[in-house]
Amino acid sequence: MVTKYTAPEPRDQPGGVLQAPGGDGGVGAKPQGSHLSTAQACNAGIPSAAGYRSTGRCTNKGVATWVGALAGVIAAVGLLHTPLLRPFVMGSGGCPMGGRKLSTVQAEVARKGAIREERGSDRAPQRPALVFALDATSMQDARTWASDHHVHCERARDALLHCPHVPSEALGLPPSPDTTADLSLEFDLHDRLVNVTTFRTHLHADCAARTASEIESSLTGRLGPPAKAGGAFDPERLSRPAAYSVATRRYRFADYLADVTAMNMPTTGVALREQYMSAM
Repeated sequence: MVTKYTAPEPRDQPGGVLQAPGGDGGVGAKPQGSHLSTAQACNAGIPSAAGYRSTGRCTNKGVATWVGALAGVIAAVGLLHTPLLRPFVMGSGGCPMGGRKLSTVQAEVARKGAIREERGSDRAPQRPALVFALDATSMQDARTWASDHHVHCERARDALLHCPHVPSEALGLPPSPDTTADLSLEFDLHDRLVNVTTFRTHLHADCAARTASEIESSLTGRLGPPAKAGGAFDPERLSRPAAYSVATRRYRFADYLADVTAMNMPTTGVALREQYMSAM
């Protein structure tokens, strides 16, 4: 069962942020509404750090040489393993470059290890995870959702589904044809969804800043202020090079962890990552 998005009236504030109804419901649970809105159309004609110019869309697409792409990947991997950015990759219990090689048991041990270091003391008032329900959605539920929305998902390992190019409406958000997300769904030993991660790249800094700010506003409205915050979700910061561009929001509870991170990557422009994890 998939949560249906119902768009309320825009708030009278800059950016026209739309807030979707609250609730923990999702695939495999009673629907209660999507947890966040999507960005409005981005301003046209604002140059990005990579030298592209927005055409009013959320994505910047360019052609890079193989040498440049390889150098950028090497630089990005190095940056992501520095102390400043290690939480960007460790929030899911390990480095994504090796995550697919883990067995289900190893992944569960890694996840619980990350939870022990990160969890808070109070229970979360809600546990939003897009259209999914943590600790309730099964892999079959997820496959049914994918089939219903014509989303291709591959089994990266026994308990991990990877779904590239997921349209926004499949995640319970208003249609946005110019932006898709790479979605990862991780399940525990009992076939319960415990980790939802989306990753979007090639974003224009202005669009990424607006989208990240909307996500933060939605989560803060439902969960309270983040336990940890670093950097501003604004175009100026997200146009800076690599590590200087990082902005994060981290919500920590005894039964739930959520992270929103934006960063200007060397080869893909601004990347935006959301993660929602069960801490039970």
